[in-house]
Amino acid sequence: MRTLLAALLGAVAIFVWLAVTHMFTPLGEAGLDYLPKEDAVSAALTSSIGAAPGMYMFPTGGLTKKSSNAEKRRVWNE
Repeated sequence: MRTLLAALLGAVAIFVWLAVTHMFTPLGEAGLDYLPKEDAVSAALTSSIGAAPGMYMFPTGGLTKKSSNAEKRRVWNE
């Protein structure tokens, strides 16, 4: 029972801490923003990719689908 109560109190403490840091610091807004000239970027991507669905990585650092695992590790560690 003590373990359950400790886990519950810990969860509440973490929830409160994350809520405070999200609401009262700029961390809640970090990393996300609107893309300026979205239409131009979207048109350029559509003309390059077409209608192929998927997730794309950009920039690739020169990697391709045929890059070896060693090449991938080297690029990601640079």
